[in-house]
Amino acid sequence: MREALVLLRDTRLPHLTEVLQAYSRIAAAGPVLLAEARGRADDAIQAYRLATRDAVQVALMPAAVPDGDAESAAQYSISSFGTGWVLPGHRAHLVVVLDESESRPAKASLQVFTRVVAAIAEASGAVGIYWGDARATHAPAFFIDLAERGDDQLMLWTGVRVASDGQDRVSLLTLGMGQLDQPDVLLTAPRRAGNDALRFLFDVLSYFVHRGGPVPEGDMVGRNARETLLVRWVASPVDPAKRVVRIDLPDVSSAGVPSTH
Repeated sequence: MREALVLLRDTRLPHLTEVLQAYSRIAAAGPVLLAEARGRADDAIQAYRLATRDAVQVALMPAAVPDGDAESAAQYSISSFGTGWVLPGHRAHLVVVLDESESRPAKASLQVFTRVVAAIAEASGAVGIYWGDARATHAPAFFIDLAERGDDQLMLWTGVRVASDGQDRVSLLTLGMGQLDQPDVLLTAPRRAGNDALRFLFDVLSYFVHRGGPVPEGDMVGRNARETLLVRWVASPVDPAKRVVRIDLPDVSSAGVPSTH
């Protein structure tokens, strides 16, 4: 079962037909989405079903996400990096749940769910999408664009925590890779590396997902065949009971798909 929250200015459910139209465009090559039988006019729940027999429920909650969690999670979304985007005020939210009829690979499951959430967000005029498993709140245009394009969706499933790692370095810690049965990654880099370090981080994540698992302790990754960066397993800086993969980047002058040596 997967869950995401679609954040709203107004306390209302989206129109069924608008959800289906948005989904047919965003997921043109995906399984068909159908609306279940309509309930009472005052129902606060909508039900949909995918052609794969997976069930989707959308529940309207007439309140903001409690404790400011959605607002604080905006800082972990790539959509806020260098853009100044902050979550606008919201007075209600939709709880979107996917109940799968059968087990499928995690990536395929997330891709289907992401497109469903994007369609609901577009149809409802959402002000943000809170992906709780990534501890990240995304800007709607960013979320819908990546869902429709079908690439770079790791940026929707994964939050990134940026912190200082001394005077001249920063650390980038992913949040949420457990959704893909992968460890989170802690990448340290020179401050001046900036965007190159972020690109390399997602290259590493894509590589881990593609190979079916992370490289072991002591192995090497790199931006090209000549570079060797040591992989270490360390305690997470935000949860010492959790182990993450650490890679220290001495310099980032170009980005590329990691390779093992």
